[in-house]
Amino acid sequence: MNLIPEVLATVARQDIKDIETLCRIHERTINSYINDIHLISYLNIFDIEKSNWLGETGGKPVFYTHCFSEEKVQQDWDKAYQYRESNKIKSLRHYLFEKGMRKYPILLITREEDAKEFYPQFNNILFQIPATEAGAERLARELEITKTDERENFLKTFLNLNTHFSNWQYIYYYITPIRRQNAVTGTSLFTSQPISQENLLNIIPLFDMLFAHLDLVLIENAFKNFSLRSAVATIMSRNMSHNIGSHVLARIATKGINGWTQNKSIREILDTISEGAREKSRSLVFWSKDAQILARYIQQRMDFIAQVSANLVNWTESAYLVKNLMRWFLSQKHLLNFIAASENLRAHTFTEKKTTEPDNFYGDIRLHIFLTPEAIWKDPISENSQTALVENRLKQNKSHCALYPQNPHLLGCSDQKKCSIAQPSPLGDESIEENSIQWQNPCRRILLFTPERGEAECQVDEDILLAIPGGLVGYHAFFVILENVIRNAAKHGYTKEKSDHLDVVIEIYHDPEERIGIQSQNKRKVPAWLLRIYDNVSFVNEGENSRAGVLLWGRNEGEKGINEILGSSFITETGDLKKEDWGLAEIKIAAGYLQRRTISMMGRTGEAITGARPGKFSEDKLDDELWRLASADTHQGSEAVIRAVKSPIGTLGYEFYIPRPRTVGILYEE
Repeated sequence: MNLIPEVLATVARQDIKDIETLCRIHERTINSYINDIHLISYLNIFDIEKSNWLGETGGKPVFYTHCFSEEKVQQDWDKAYQYRESNKIKSLRHYLFEKGMRKYPILLITREEDAKEFYPQFNNILFQIPATEAGAERLARELEITKTDERENFLKTFLNLNTHFSNWQYIYYYITPIRRQNAVTGTSLFTSQPISQENLLNIIPLFDMLFAHLDLVLIENAFKNFSLRSAVATIMSRNMSHNIGSHVLARIATKGINGWTQNKSIREILDTISEGAREKSRSLVFWSKDAQILARYIQQRMDFIAQVSANLVNWTESAYLVKNLMRWFLSQKHLLNFIAASENLRAHTFTEKKTTEPDNFYGDIRLHIFLTPEAIWKDPISENSQTALVENRLKQNKSHCALYPQNPHLLGCSDQKKCSIAQPSPLGDESIEENSIQWQNPCRRILLFTPERGEAECQVDEDILLAIPGGLVGYHAFFVILENVIRNAAKHGYTKEKSDHLDVVIEIYHDPEERIGIQSQNKRKVPAWLLRIYDNVSFVNEGENSRAGVLLWGRNEGEKGINEILGSSFITETGDLKKEDWGLAEIKIAAGYLQRRTISMMGRTGEAITGARPGKFSEDKLDDELWRLASADTHQGSEAVIRAVKSPIGTLGYEFYIPRPRTVGILYEE
């Protein structure tokens, strides 16, 4: 069988883009030419992004065999790995593929010490040695391994081939025929007999085409990943400069300490302090402490940018959403006071008493966190609720808890006397309006609610644990999303809607059975939380002909909604950074980081990022695509990263996942 025309066509169509395709063609090549003598073959593929060989560090090998079970192959693979680890040595393919100078694309190792030279006509492309110490010494000289300790390690690695379980007689190492210091792909064939010259002549051109093409594809992907990494660093740095630098630090530098040090010299400031010593000194102390807190925040942000633009963090730290992440975020008085000050918004907790004078009026930023059961996750608020939108979503959340009085999984009320649903005013006023209904606290479903006046409603008994990559520094991936939501809502929605405050709501899908899961790098489903973040002013465009509001999906060819932008790469085909929509790009990067997505996964486009476009929009149910992708009916979990949706109150929302940590209990018995 001549496979060359078929492989040529496959290469021409550029169909060899993944390992699975290569494996299929490799298997057909083996079966067509050396099936009767073939024992096992391994595909040697270097993962450039992780800077390691696939399966090298105790993973699964990429192999083909019809003689041995997968379990037997894995056992030998693990044994070889343990041998290398205990001796602190590298694998043979490390030397052949990374140190080989392409002098010989094929290395033949024979079990027989005095085996004849099988291919005298191939001396320029094939190097034959026995599996002995003398053979290892010859190969070490060819590979220019001169350092004593490295040479000794190489000898150990080479001679360990004799312990391979397959009882091989001949090993053919094929290396990609590209003149480069390091090869990226190749294969090793273990056989019981030497391959005939005719069959070797048939196999070599096929391998040349297959592996050279895949090698170039992998190198191209590597360059793309380097471009993506560079783009990530640029986007994150620029947005930090804009959101924190231009808005927060600039106002601190200009306004000084609550305005009374503005444009004053040190002597003038000291004179001013003496005029109102106690109050000014107190103001100075608090302002300085807040500046210290902000400085720590900025330092962590810089560490985060360095971390997210470098290699993927391979560890996580458990952190509570309210007690850890939100507590630190809400401690940033300067950040919350100034990030949207240009739109006359300040932090709710620290806002001065409002006045009707335009020059002195400031709206406030109110943050809320709801733990929402499945029963209402997909339900919008009623159509007649056009005012106090977030308060109506709060009531909707609370009003269902009494339906499940003894069900902790549904966050129901376990004690009717302390029920958290709406209760009449304790004053017994029968004429009280619905909007004046008093709520009994705490409600298990409300982790945080910031009212217009009075104390915030907060309880942490149901606070959720998150698995945050990189620990405290990794918190900033979540903070980046919050900052962008606040900035975008303030700039594009708050002033347009002429509201007196900005609500930012974080909803978490309550999932006690851990049905929601995302796909990890090893294709396994790992439990995750599904979050939805939205504001009260960025209303979505719901009419086919309407031009008002935020467009979630483009309606015509060439028209882009938020999801098309999220699903676009932030680099061009040539690797250049696109200079547009950096805020949305940063939100996508931050969500991908929280999910421990690789840089190449963050660089994917379309449905791989946002999930599928809805066929039609339901009037009475919210978009549930990310819930569907991550639900228990799927075996490998969701690969999607983030999706723009219509929130329960009709505004722009973002849904994304954050993994849940695994808790382990250890029982020790003496």
